[in-house]
Amino acid sequence: MKKFVLLSTLFILFLGCEKSEDESVTDVTPEVPVATNATDITCNSFTANWDKAANALSYEIDVATDSYFNIIVATGTSTSNLIGLLNLESNTRYFYRVRAVNGDKKSANSNSINTFSLPEPPVALSATNVGSSGFTVNWLWSQSITSYLLYVSTESFPHDSSKNLPNYNGIVVVSNTHNVVGLTSNTDYYYVLKATNGTNISAISNTIICTTLN
Repeated sequence: MKKFVLLSTLFILFLGCEKSEDESVTDVTPEVPVATNATDITCNSFTANWDKAANALSYEIDVATDSYFNIIVATGTSTSNLIGLLNLESNTRYFYRVRAVNGDKKSANSNSINTFSLPEPPVALSATNVGSSGFTVNWLWSQSITSYLLYVSTESFPHDSSKNLPNYNGIVVVSNTHNVVGLTSNTDYYYVLKATNGTNISAISNTIICTTLN
């Protein structure tokens, strides 16, 4: 009988230790997460990422257009170590920081990460001045873009970059028109453009087809 009482007492004490340990986990301020580079960047969205923090049950994120976070344009919460941010402005620098949350306890803010949303794809226009060995490429100009990349091919886009003409495989142009020369007569050519702000490059524009004259 004495042995049974002793074992029962130990069992109760063991359960008591387990309960106390669980309570201590939910009563601890979580560690500060480490924000990492954004991924899946488009002209109006990106995915913010961070390393998981000890004792964190969820995370809060601030997104701003200034490094001091005086102009916060979006906030969010996540139970994972990433979150997709949508409906952003194109060709804009954004900053984000993260806090770990455990009940009513919150960590300090993480380091700040900055990223640029991509420029909007250009709008290509029909070619002009079409001749037997060339034509003029045209497109709409955007005031926020510093330059454009021009691609010309005898195959419709999209395709492998090796199919582009060597002299027009991402040639940099700084206006909204460019003369393409050295072409073969009576041949179908396709062209697209990408916008760039010096660091980030947009998706390709619509495709324009032009047939050189005989």
